[in-house]
Amino acid sequence: MARVIENLAPREIKVSVLLADPDGRHLRHGAAPSLPDFYNQAIDGIATGEGVGSCGTAAHRRQIVIVSDIATDPFWDDFRDVANAAGVAACWSAPSLARDRSLLGTFAMYHTTPRLPHEADLALVRVFADTAALAIERHRAEQARHAAEAKEKAARDDLAFLLQASTRLTSDLDYTQTLQRLASSCTPRWHRCARSTSSTPAGSDPSPPPRPPPSNGNFWPHTSPSTTPLTMPSPASLPPAWPRWPAARPPAPAPGPS
Repeated sequence: MARVIENLAPREIKVSVLLADPDGRHLRHGAAPSLPDFYNQAIDGIATGEGVGSCGTAAHRRQIVIVSDIATDPFWDDFRDVANAAGVAACWSAPSLARDRSLLGTFAMYHTTPRLPHEADLALVRVFADTAALAIERHRAEQARHAAEAKEKAARDDLAFLLQASTRLTSDLDYTQTLQRLASSCTPRWHRCARSTSSTPAGSDPSPPPRPPPSNGNFWPHTSPSTTPLTMPSPASLPPAWPRWPAARPPAPAPGPS
């Protein structure tokens, strides 16, 4: 785009397009095909502010800034030497703004001799700055689209990996192994920690001892095999005011022959 504008201009000019950072505080090199590399590197990353060259001031003011003679203008005190080395003597800069008036960058026209613009020149600066704004917006939209596509692809790759790993895990186990792994995953964490931290003599079975059968009137709780069994009291041991249940009766004798 910069080269096309240089070819369309009625006089010899050197075009520069700077791109604003997302926060709008600095300008980065975008395009300047006719300016030397050392000059583009020198102004890359300049701050946006009053008196920071033509472009930094235009970005700060949000309006066209005309510097007809770089050798005497105070805006160029920090860049005068590099501008002289690049062979530029005048710089007209305009901000490139988005539809919401946010800063996208700047468009600048450099001249090799000191020069003031005419009305037609200012009109060209505005048109070219708006053209640069459209190009910058399109470039940012393309970058956002590529970033979204890359993020979507990464999400699909992660999902495919998880599905593949799950398929391999389940296909490599038979029915019994699958149930064992399911039971292990459902075991409470504190129970697994207690089993793993308990001291077991070498060569002994770490599993808990078998639960003895319940005695008469004794009931084992289901929480742990080491819990003391619960004993049902006999009716004779209850206080008089407590309700009582009938004692077990002996079985009735079988009827004899009539």
